[in-house]
Amino acid sequence: PTEEHNRYLVMKWDFSGVSASGDAETVTGSLYRYLNLRIRDFTNYYREILEDTPHIEPQDAISSFQSLLLLVRKSGHSLYLLIDEYDNFANELMMGHRNMEEGRYRA
Repeated sequence: PTEEHNRYLVMKWDFSGVSASGDAETVTGSLYRYLNLRIRDFTNYYREILEDTPHIEPQDAISSFQSLLLLVRKSGHSLYLLIDEYDNFANELMMGHRNMEEGRYRA
């Protein structure tokens, strides 16, 4: 093992599990629910390292994530964030938006 061994807490996000369909409010809600779930799972997995649990804000996962980052920082560790399928999620959002616009012009 190197000096870096066990210095990082690893969080994984996989956006293939997030629905990109619906209006902006629906997509945002789906994304926030997913991120808050990942934050809860992360907190549970590292419960012996983190001194507390983050404040989970159902309507604002960015706030939840910032709360988690504060706890990670207090633990003396760093966060290693792995993000998968972000490109697919972004493409689905753009294509869905484009298809809605095209449908509007065809009608």
